[in-house]
Amino acid sequence: MAQSDLHNLQVQKVSQSSPYVSSTTLSTSDVPDVPQAIRDIHPTNHLYIMPWVGKHLRGTYVIDPLFAPILPDFMGLGLSPGEEKHNLRLKAWSIDADIWIRPRSALHSSTSTPRRTSSLISMVCESSSAMTVKVHADREDQIRLSCSCDYSKMAVYLPETFTGPLIIKDNGFNQEHPTSVKYSPKVSVRLTTLSEVGPKKCLFIGDAQEVERYCHAYAQTGRGSEVNLSNGKDGLHEVTNCDGRGKRRSPRCSELSPACRIAP
Repeated sequence: MAQSDLHNLQVQKVSQSSPYVSSTTLSTSDVPDVPQAIRDIHPTNHLYIMPWVGKHLRGTYVIDPLFAPILPDFMGLGLSPGEEKHNLRLKAWSIDADIWIRPRSALHSSTSTPRRTSSLISMVCESSSAMTVKVHADREDQIRLSCSCDYSKMAVYLPETFTGPLIIKDNGFNQEHPTSVKYSPKVSVRLTTLSEVGPKKCLFIGDAQEVERYCHAYAQTGRGSEVNLSNGKDGLHEVTNCDGRGKRRSPRCSELSPACRIAP
């Protein structure tokens, strides 16, 4: 066998066996329950996007919390010692993000099959100007979402099945002109006020039994779904319900109902 033929044979064997060679026959769109809105988007995890100051960030992000490759140092996030690693972190002048939580989708497996991860799915979004964040997730997914906006309005869309604390902090709090909050009917019937002290308000989205179950589970595990919102001066917040992930389609605007509005 000629040396060139031997080299070609070795390359062929490596291509067939190496886990680092992507296959053109597999893609996210092959997963049967992928909605149309994200069929051409490859899932990822521990995604950090922080462009230059003054830049606007707009995009759709598919997060697979079970996708956890061990990256070489030069590909790492450059986290400080002890710094928490989030599944997604976005920081820009303004943010318009559509976030889909889909465990196992990076492995080309249907998310309708049993799959769970015991860890929280942590997402952080920070902006100076306007922010819109939409989160699509299943009831079983534990999500921790933190959103902060310095000067402009904020709109946050949550799954209709979301159950957990909603903590709102008004960093531009003024006793003479406190922040006003308006909730949609869908959320009002599931909303319980737990405390309101100065600029911080703690509420719970869920009925009385769900509050008790959440508190019991949190005492046992020390974790649970939660949403934290904070704003600076002149902030306008709106918390909204999403209709879930849907089947091969993206939620229409008419399917999104306002859940809470916070205005100065």
